[in-house]
Amino acid sequence: MKYIIVISILFSLKVNAQQNTGGRMGAMAETGVVLADSWSINANQAGMRAIVKPVLSVAYQRNMFATQIVTQSATFQLPVKAYTLGFGVSSYGFDSYKVQQIGLAVAKSFGPLLSAAIRVNYHQLQIPAYGKASTYSADVGFLYQFSKRVGIGAHVQNVSNTSFTNTANFSPIPLLIDFGVSYKSTEQLLLVAALQQSLIQTPQPKLGIEYQLIPALALRGGLSFNQLKQFAGIGLKIKKMCFDWSINSQNTVGTGSQISLQYEF
Repeated sequence: MKYIIVISILFSLKVNAQQNTGGRMGAMAETGVVLADSWSINANQAGMRAIVKPVLSVAYQRNMFATQIVTQSATFQLPVKAYTLGFGVSSYGFDSYKVQQIGLAVAKSFGPLLSAAIRVNYHQLQIPAYGKASTYSADVGFLYQFSKRVGIGAHVQNVSNTSFTNTANFSPIPLLIDFGVSYKSTEQLLLVAALQQSLIQTPQPKLGIEYQLIPALALRGGLSFNQLKQFAGIGLKIKKMCFDWSINSQNTVGTGSQISLQYEF
């Protein structure tokens, strides 16, 4: 009965991925498919094109409804000419259910407008009552900047549609298709819209906004509309260090928060 309760909690939370996308993307309704920063490695790897210096990032996320469920991630990215190489690790879950992931990604810029990327992942699932299982998956994505104001992005998570052997009932590796559009109306204001589709859920529209109040401070917010969810957060940049915080709220799962730190070498 204990493990039935555990799995019921996980499905009630509608967990789509077991890795962080950072406080910035988390505050903007998880619209990372069309954003470009150090956490693109976990959202749309093509966004790693924004990396111009080696960068190390860490993130921590907790849900207030089920406080024992924690997501922790760390990434490192290195630009090499027209390429950006990325390495990421993440851990999701609690004592009775844990998913760990290691990923290697490479993004390539095709001029100043287009970038494409691929990521290969190793997953390990641990459930004490059932033992361990492991598998591999792959993600692909691209970004295209039509102009200084308008860009589009697309990403497929688990394009190989793999799952853990003999653990289909727990299926924590969904196949997700994301598409997004960004519009920078002014130097300070960025608007984004995205649509996410999985094989088992209805499409999920998302909207995000970012306002650069001053160079060191950004205000963010967002909405997702498949079971309404609200997002908000702030970003602080001090020299080579960035701090991002986000909070989200949904009636069925309560409130969650995420913090992330980024250091540029």
